[in-house]
Amino acid sequence: MLSEYDVVACRRCRAPIWWAVTAAKHRQAVNAVPVDAEPDPAGRLALYRDDTGRLRVRTLTKERAELEHAEVRGMAHAATCGRPTAPVAVAEPEPEAAASAGRLVPDYIVDIPIRWHR
Repeated sequence: MLSEYDVVACRRCRAPIWWAVTAAKHRQAVNAVPVDAEPDPAGRLALYRDDTGRLRVRTLTKERAELEHAEVRGMAHAATCGRPTAPVAVAEPEPEAAASAGRLVPDYIVDIPIRWHR
């Protein structure tokens, strides 16, 4: 049912994910697991393919807590995304920029003398 063909890398942490569509037509990232591995038991999502072959997802609720037919348990990637926290480099302000920091007008506005003619 699920294949490695649909796996893409998360833009933030580069982990493998599947993009699935919810009932409200929103896209949701789900952690991709190898086909032969056990799904995450803590997952609260049920993944399945609809008639058109699109990967769909639903939340396991109290009313429908069990997996149905060919569904596979999955975990929302937003809950486990290991966003890399690289230190942010702060650039030192240039002396010229620090001197003009108190100005109320930007540097690209130049004072031009205006001559009024009668």
